[in-house]
Amino acid sequence: MQKRIDDLNETRDAPDSPELHAALRKALKDRSCHVVAPAADQLARRRVTAALPELLAAFQRFQGRPVKTDPGCVAKLACLRAMDVLGHCDPGVYIAAARLVQLEPAWGPPVDTAAAVRARAALALGCLTAPDGLLVLAELLADPAEAVRRAAIDAVGQHGEGGAALLALRVRIPDPEQPVADGEALIALIRLRPDYAIPLFAPELTGDDPARREAVSWALSACREPEALVALVFALDGLVLARDRAPIAAAIAGTRSAAGWEATLALLREGRDVAVIRETLEARRLTDEERADLAEVLK
Repeated sequence: MQKRIDDLNETRDAPDSPELHAALRKALKDRSCHVVAPAADQLARRRVTAALPELLAAFQRFQGRPVKTDPGCVAKLACLRAMDVLGHCDPGVYIAAARLVQLEPAWGPPVDTAAAVRARAALALGCLTAPDGLLVLAELLADPAEAVRRAAIDAVGQHGEGGAALLALRVRIPDPEQPVADGEALIALIRLRPDYAIPLFAPELTGDDPARREAVSWALSACREPEALVALVFALDGLVLARDRAPIAAAIAGTRSAAGWEATLALLREGRDVAVIRETLEARRLTDEERADLAEVLK
């Protein structure tokens, strides 16, 4: 087996040729997941769409006795990723992959090694129109694995009005252990339906939950809608304490729009929230014009 793996590695930088493509497609029939996985990766990188039938067959083959034949889901993940990259558009395989669980022995309870497969399936379903696609993504929003939940949020955000409804439910049931995912769901919902989401969540900028205030602040900043910036500025005007103002001021400074930049400069001219704004701007790549504006205001 090691020789077969070494032979595949030696072809990584080889020029495309019919002979190489045929060899890689043949490698997909190998019994070892450690041979199939690099072959699938190469076929995807080389855009060999003719290999789609072999990729599908390999993916399905490694679902039999998976713990023994494909520990860690190495081959299944590579084949699924390659099918997605090469444009396999039958949602059935992605729906099956989205429900794949592979429990493997470990110290203590068995470990599910299929989370990456489910996450990749979720991303693929986000780009497809399938009768059950949104239903499956709704299941994945409650997956035990954080990576799968985050992929599902991203995928649901591609599904228009139906996706917006799921995201509205998701952000109303926050996960205190996964604030990053909560923030991503907020961003996705605001981008999909700013007219609905901005007035709904703007009052939380001055709420009692500091983590929620920060998540809403950055979600509004990320969407770049004029109404979102108005909500941030309005909320900031009503706050006095520096600790309450800080996340909103940082979000305004992080808004990448001309209006956001003008609002940031206005805050600096007032001499308020200067430290948090400067810290935020240090993490941004400023244009020469913005650097000149900043130097003028801070001189």
